[in-house]
Amino acid sequence: EDYQLVFTGTKRSIEEAISSLETPISIIGQITDDYPEINVLNSKGVMGRYTSSGFDHFKNK
Repeated sequence: EDYQLVFTGTKRSIEEAISSLETPISIIGQITDDYPEINVLNSKGVMGRYTSSGFDHFKNK
C-alpha cells in the first residue's frame, strides 16, 4: 500500500524539505489567516467544509 505523511510548515521549511529529501512531496494546501476553519477545494475549485470523521479503534473498549 502507498502512504504519505501529512505535515505543515513555513514556506521556507517546505522548500528546504523539497530540496533536501529524496522522497516526493505533494503540496495539497496552505494555512492562512483568511479562514479560521478547515476548508477544502474540490477539483472544480468549489469550496466545502471539512468534517472530521474516521475509525475509532477504542470505541468499544
